[in-house]
Amino acid sequence: MSDDKIDRISGSDLIAFFDMDGTLTGDFDYDKHRGTTAWSRLAKSISEETYDEKCRINDEWYNGEIESYTAWVDKTISLYSSHGLSRSAYENVINSLQYNEGVIEAFEELSNYNIKTVILTGGFKFQAMMVKKKLGIDHVVAACELEWEDGGISGYNVIPLNKNGKRTMMDMYARNMAEGNPVTAYVGDGKNDVEAIKNADLGVTYDGHGEAEAVADVSYDSNADFTEVSNHLIEFYDL
Repeated sequence: MSDDKIDRISGSDLIAFFDMDGTLTGDFDYDKHRGTTAWSRLAKSISEETYDEKCRINDEWYNGEIESYTAWVDKTISLYSSHGLSRSAYENVINSLQYNEGVIEAFEELSNYNIKTVILTGGFKFQAMMVKKKLGIDHVVAACELEWEDGGISGYNVIPLNKNGKRTMMDMYARNMAEGNPVTAYVGDGKNDVEAIKNADLGVTYDGHGEAEAVADVSYDSNADFTEVSNHLIEFYDL
């Protein structure tokens, strides 16, 4: 961490930003490169064939063969729709997602210190709003909101929260949630979080991998209780 970042901490508000899938929610037997997300779990809930195709779409995205984040979402939603994902099946999958160990307790502690919290996720708004309510998070920005008609997908709305989108959104919230120049922390796990982690005063990975772990100030593996992350944020805030 640079000296200029440390010099800003004293007397400033702290806003902590979090990725959602894989960071706050998990409990999924996955190929880490291909995703520990509700996106992947939804595909697997339909069929192994659908999951394999979802993994191929992910690989195309990682390899730069898909031109934009919105195009990646479009291909993925089209896959779900063509394979018959229903609203009830979608909600069943989202409702089955579990929190990583210690997440609920960690957010109770962050609330005790009046640390403002924001989720920035490339996941689903329906899921993010459930997490917001459960954890008492201040604000949520989620990439995808599905639209339904007669139980099937009729359309979607997307906010391009790729790695540059997350960084831009983080800056916007930091400017609007506190006076002056607030201190920021970002906790994530994957490639989509790299720019936000680099942009934060404190960049953290939880069960991170690849580029994200390489640029983080501190990393925790999946065996760590998430309260270790919240304790680090609190200690950082008290510097």
